[in-house]
Amino acid sequence: FYADNTTGYACGEGGALIKTADGGTTWSVLNSGTGSSLFALHFSNSTKGWAVGDNGTIIHTTDGGVTWVQQPTPTTKMLRSVQFVTDLTGFACGYSGTVLKTTDGGITWTELPHYTGSNLFAMRFIDENTGYASGSGENYISTSNGGSSWTFHMGNFGEGTIYNIHFLNENVGWMCGNAG
Repeated sequence: FYADNTTGYACGEGGALIKTADGGTTWSVLNSGTGSSLFALHFSNSTKGWAVGDNGTIIHTTDGGVTWVQQPTPTTKMLRSVQFVTDLTGFACGYSGTVLKTTDGGITWTELPHYTGSNLFAMRFIDENTGYASGSGENYISTSNGGSSWTFHMGNFGEGTIYNIHFLNENVGWMCGNAG
C-alpha cells in the first residue's frame, strides 16, 4: 500500500511489515508487535495506518509505522481487507462474511450483521456510505448506508473467487479474481 508517491508498506506472514520511503528502491523492516500473519494495509494519511490479519488481528500506527499497537476486535476470524474513509471511520472484512466497522479510529470495532457466509477478501468504499466487499463463490455485498444493511449479489463471472475490487465511483468499478 502506498500512502503517497514514495512511501509504501507491505505486510505478510508472521507479522512481517516493511516500508519504503524512496518509491521501492530500498525497504526497511518494521516491528509490527504481532506474530499473526498480516494480509492488508491501509493508511488514511501519511502517519495513520492499519493492518489486518489472522485471528481478527488489527494493528494501528500513528507515526508512519515506527510503532504499532494492537486494537481489540470482536472476532477471531481471519481479516483480509481494511479501508478507512476518514481518520475515524473504517471497515474491515474477512472469513465467514465478517464485516467490522469503527467510527473512532479503531478504538472500538463493531461486528456488523452477516449478509453472506462467504469468505470476503476485498473491500472498497467510495465514501462513508457506499461500499462493496467481495470474496469466494464470486459473491459480493454492497451497502449504501455505511454498513447498516448490505445487499447480497450472486456473481455471474464463472467459478472462482473475487480477490480485489476498485471503484472510481458508485457506477464505475472493477473486480478481479482467479476466474479471469
